[in-house]
Amino acid sequence: HYEVVSSTESLNFLPLQETTSALLAARALSKTGGADLDVNNVDTNSTTNDFSAFAWDIFDTILASAGGNGHIPRYAYPFHWNSSHNNNFISGTAYPSAGMFDDTTPIEYMPVETRDAPVIFASGRISSPPFHATMALHSFYLSNQTDADLLGLSRTYGRLERYHRFLHDDVMRGCELEDNGPGDDGNEHEAVPCYNVIHPWESDIEQSSPLWEVALQPIIEQMDSLNWSPSFQIPTEVIKSYDFPRKERVYDAMLYLLECQKNATLTTLARKDFETYLLERCPFAMLDVGNAAALARADQDLLSIGEILYAEDIPRMKSPTRLELKGLATRSERSARILDSLWDEKGRAHLPRAVKFRKSAGSNGTFIPANETVPLVVPVSSRVLAVWGWGDSTPKDIDQKETALAFQLQESEGRSAFHCGEYPIPSIGGCSDRAIIDPTANYLAAYGFVERGLGGLGRYIRNSTLNMICGLPNVDGANLSSCPNNAAFPFPAAYNAQSNTHLNKGGCSSTSTASSAVVFNMFIPDKTFEYTAPPPLSSSWVIFLIALELAFTLGVGLSCVLLSIGMIRRLKMGVDGDTLMRLLRSQRADDSFLYGDSPGDVIDPEDEARDGQRYDILHDDTASAANAAPLGEELGRLQGLEREVGASPIIKASSPLRNVQRFLFRTGVDESGDEE
Repeated sequence: HYEVVSSTESLNFLPLQETTSALLAARALSKTGGADLDVNNVDTNSTTNDFSAFAWDIFDTILASAGGNGHIPRYAYPFHWNSSHNNNFISGTAYPSAGMFDDTTPIEYMPVETRDAPVIFASGRISSPPFHATMALHSFYLSNQTDADLLGLSRTYGRLERYHRFLHDDVMRGCELEDNGPGDDGNEHEAVPCYNVIHPWESDIEQSSPLWEVALQPIIEQMDSLNWSPSFQIPTEVIKSYDFPRKERVYDAMLYLLECQKNATLTTLARKDFETYLLERCPFAMLDVGNAAALARADQDLLSIGEILYAEDIPRMKSPTRLELKGLATRSERSARILDSLWDEKGRAHLPRAVKFRKSAGSNGTFIPANETVPLVVPVSSRVLAVWGWGDSTPKDIDQKETALAFQLQESEGRSAFHCGEYPIPSIGGCSDRAIIDPTANYLAAYGFVERGLGGLGRYIRNSTLNMICGLPNVDGANLSSCPNNAAFPFPAAYNAQSNTHLNKGGCSSTSTASSAVVFNMFIPDKTFEYTAPPPLSSSWVIFLIALELAFTLGVGLSCVLLSIGMIRRLKMGVDGDTLMRLLRSQRADDSFLYGDSPGDVIDPEDEARDGQRYDILHDDTASAANAAPLGEELGRLQGLEREVGASPIIKASSPLRNVQRFLFRTGVDESGDEE
């Protein structure tokens, strides 16, 4: 049960958004709109406890820090919080400040929405583990699936698709790349490495893990050869933090990589992509099991998001095309194969792999990465997270791999044993006194085992984690209802695997956003993940609409045909009329022209003058049909005569008007050849 506090005077919170914690919080908050929150008789008024809308605000904030190339940083900082930019660490804590990442962000990695007027600072090239699509899909399923929830989901799709494209095409482009090796001249610059992590802070493996002592050893040797050490004093809060490495030089290597990234950013003048340029100067890259599992599952879930939006086709919102969905499916298959490639048959586990580097032949101090990795054979619990990444996929020999993971979690002896204390899962195998228990890792593993059908093991991990957090003995039938229910109840970041004491980041209190979100997600059961797409049109209506459209099209076609025929007929009549006018203009139109010579007739002078004026119009080439009215009257008189006597008027055969008569009355030569 959480209260919304309007005043922050009594709160001491950090000006920092850590992505994984925020995503887990969004998933938990999305449940508050429809889940049964009546735990221990807590007031569950639906109005005061519904924070599901806030979940989409969290996603909007996380994605606001995305770069133009799709990159999403691990940390985001508000621009107006000036105190977070003055030092390398947030004052009094072990968390890096925005000042740690000054000048380490290439322009294409910077938040697009804040380049000109910054409102967000981010962690440079340090990327976030790709849990985003999975948590967005879960948040939608767990919500009431209202129009607002659908719009919230649709706002995430475009930027998440770009992030996955960045991871596949820019970061992991060397994975499964054919002909990836030396060119014809033996130049190893042709090789493109396969990796998903370029700094330990991109992984969820704790900094104190012995894995980093092995993985960062080449960097430590590089620092020693350069006599390099940090240019500032590491704060006490950092050194006292539970996750500070036992060997301080390991933490120095992490700071060295940050400085190396900064220098690479400031000097990237070559016409190369930044990823290649960076690896040539900062020789560390790794294929992390946890990140590979997160991406494999997120690719599946991004495809599901795309299918939902494709079915809804929301106006003015980006929806994927069928071709884009096919591309998402291809990426999902690829990331599943990459995760499966981390399986080590000898170790019977998924192992992280480090990219091999060698110094270039020149004196410029650069390195040449190879498309070759070596397994890091260190028993760490991140190998168990492969079960989270499997999702709906079916890797090769899946039954054997599930059995091997389950066996190691229940084994209490040996280097790879993880059943050492009262509660699971220690971060380091072999019952090491350095091991911690991370509630977030436990939650992901438990969820994955339940989903894969190993519900007994998954529920054991979940219930044991809740018993540990509530301070209850880890026995069957422990009464979780007796778990303390007060505002002071702690949610520490981690626990000591042997003493079960609370562990927190240096300078921070016993309240971790990630742990509190995990507890909520474990306590409140998920409802069934289902989505009902809008119903399609019935087949009868589809047939009716198609028939109606065909009928309309046929009507338009017939109308066009009839209109064309009419236009052709009118055009022919116009051509015949033009022929008549040209014929009349070519002759002197008088009575002799019309009726032949009549010697006995005497033409009155007035008639002669009138007729001359009447026919002069035929000699005017500019005369229009309207000006030829007198001729029309004369021709009309001829046609009237035909109707009265039942025959066409007698016109002299030698008269040019003979052709006019044929035109008007369709007379001419009969079948015998005699003139009519």
